[in-house]
Amino acid sequence: MIHNFGKFLENKENKELRSIEGTLPYFTGFYNTPFGEFDSQEMDNIETYNDENDTNLSFDDFEWEYQDALNDVAKLCFDTLEPLIIKLPFVEKVTYVDLYSPKEYNYRNDQINVDYLVDYDKMIKYFIGNLTLSDIENYDYDEDAEYKNEFIDNCIKSDYTSRPGFTSYYSNDIQEWLKDLLKDNLSDTQITSLIEYALYYENEISEDYNDDVIYDDDSLFNAISEEFASIYPKMTPIK
Repeated sequence: MIHNFGKFLENKENKELRSIEGTLPYFTGFYNTPFGEFDSQEMDNIETYNDENDTNLSFDDFEWEYQDALNDVAKLCFDTLEPLIIKLPFVEKVTYVDLYSPKEYNYRNDQINVDYLVDYDKMIKYFIGNLTLSDIENYDYDEDAEYKNEFIDNCIKSDYTSRPGFTSYYSNDIQEWLKDLLKDNLSDTQITSLIEYALYYENEISEDYNDDVIYDDDSLFNAISEEFASIYPKMTPIK
């Protein structure tokens, strides 16, 4: 389904900006991921409680409340990625919306919903440059555009190629994406993916590339790990 990019906004320069409903890149949810592993914090909590109350209680002797901790982790991930996202030349602003958690984890995981404020003309310039529709159809790219498009094409094929257990509702051909970008026919889902791919690409070509660069879920968790260790779920002893 093609969306209308939500709100259409104008800034003081009469520049049209678009509000895109999307998700935060690299966050893969809490179920079966490091983002939801609170084992060490739980043990610290239990040990502290036993020391302070002269008890010998174990995990099952407490009721555990995780929602506040999960919200704190989600906001920590957002705060970590926000400065990187707004460095992209076509993203004016990104705003935290909420944390979505499915009722069941059979087919999906948690996601952090955000709102991107995007300069669509700058986005076209970033991904397409001065290419025309004919250039795209004939693969008539300059060297820089060819490398970037090859990189983005690999990302699209990885994420949007149908396979057993997954049916893609979008094309996995970058030509179709670029043509839809020029025609203003991309969905919010595709725009969100392009933002993630742009982040990944900028890290790939950065002269400052190092082990601290965030480019996937593992590197995001590594970036928040120190603060994550201080986020504790609430516990109440069972009477």
